[in-house]
Amino acid sequence: HAGELAKLLVTLEAARRVRESLVGNAALAPRLAALAETLPDLRALERSLALVITPAGEIRDDASPDLRRLRRRVRELEGEIERKMARHLRDPDVQPHLQDSYSTFRESRPVLPVRVDARQRVRGIVHDVSSSGTTVFIEPEEVVETGNRLRLAQTELVREVERLLRELCEGALACRLELDGMGATLEALDGALARGRLSHKSLGVAPD
Repeated sequence: HAGELAKLLVTLEAARRVRESLVGNAALAPRLAALAETLPDLRALERSLALVITPAGEIRDDASPDLRRLRRRVRELEGEIERKMARHLRDPDVQPHLQDSYSTFRESRPVLPVRVDARQRVRGIVHDVSSSGTTVFIEPEEVVETGNRLRLAQTELVREVERLLRELCEGALACRLELDGMGATLEALDGALARGRLSHKSLGVAPD
């Protein structure tokens, strides 16, 4: 969705610039200017898209207050989990039982790689076992509740993004006829400009 809406935003911006350029040079290319004037005014749709999404298809942090709050919350919880996992890796009571000196993720949960024979020495939830059977991946008990809060925040964040994209899609659908007309006009303008280039006629307007 986001990628398609970004493409629409870029097209709307290009159409507006083409219209402004050709109409502004009407004395040099009156027929093209007249055709460009038939391009629909979709600045409201363009603005609504630009407030939420970047031309690269990313959702802006300031797309909504809830989105900003949830992204900040997710970052804070991720940082808290990272600090807690780092403490476990440094803990002299935990280190001897680790297969490796790093933390990783299983099922989107932070885990420590614990030797299978020491699984009872590290309190927490087992999320996976290595293919060799020598390592169990345990989410430390201290991290579980923070991980739960992170999952909830991530779920809320996904829902907020989906809501924003759904509203944009609904706005685009409401302008479907205008968008179809814009596409046809842009094709006609592109063909006219191409013919002008082939015949070496200077129209005073650079193709967008």
